[in-house]
Amino acid sequence: MSMKSVLAVLVCGAFVGAVPSLSQAALARKKVGGTAPLASYSATLSSNSVIRQQQLICDPPEPLRGSTSVEYEPDKVTLSGFDYGPGYGPSILQSEEFADGFVEVVSNNEVFLQPINAFLQRPDGRETGYVQVYYSLNREQQAGQIAPFGPILDEDPGLGDPGEGVDTHQLLFNVLDTPGLGPATYHVYGDRGGRGIDPDFLEGLDDAGNSFIVPFDQIHDATVTAPEPSALALAGLASLGLLRRRRLNSVLEPKRI
Repeated sequence: MSMKSVLAVLVCGAFVGAVPSLSQAALARKKVGGTAPLASYSATLSSNSVIRQQQLICDPPEPLRGSTSVEYEPDKVTLSGFDYGPGYGPSILQSEEFADGFVEVVSNNEVFLQPINAFLQRPDGRETGYVQVYYSLNREQQAGQIAPFGPILDEDPGLGDPGEGVDTHQLLFNVLDTPGLGPATYHVYGDRGGRGIDPDFLEGLDDAGNSFIVPFDQIHDATVTAPEPSALALAGLASLGLLRRRRLNSVLEPKRI
């Protein structure tokens, strides 16, 4: 039986325990009429050309907890690192081994999901270009941002403006020597559960302090692409202002106190 079949019983449950104090950038239930999407992922892609590594920072509006899927191109890059943003850590609902997320791999013609930390230590197969990360906000810490470690190559703010949201986690990718394939593209989105263990989601608070879930099909996606090598110098100049990126407002209506 594949890892995906064995772990299919890990489903999203209700949030348990006290909820953290959230800033005005927090994910808050929209009070006015409107249509989906109700929330948005966003992404920032930077580069360290010395070690040929790209950094993908994932930053939705500040959720209590949630998950994010990323599709990438394994013929151009390989997943080489992962870390949480300030205030965030593994899912509080799953066992330690499965609390961070999974990477999709293929071995002996079988496609399955391997825990992300185990994959980074020793892959059980060839990566297919999909990773799902779970995260929870620690109520004793404050959410924040991850500093880009080099020039910003591309930024997709989703439904908001550049600088909104918080950084739940980052993924690092080593660039492969595959000339002629063009730049690498990353798609940050809510998976319906077809590739991930469970459908992606974001959890926030309404005005009464009650938690609510934004499902995968009501979360706007984001896509970023590394520019061609000849454009990196221009990208470096353009990124100087973006390096001061701060989160000012929520993509959704702020919670009223």
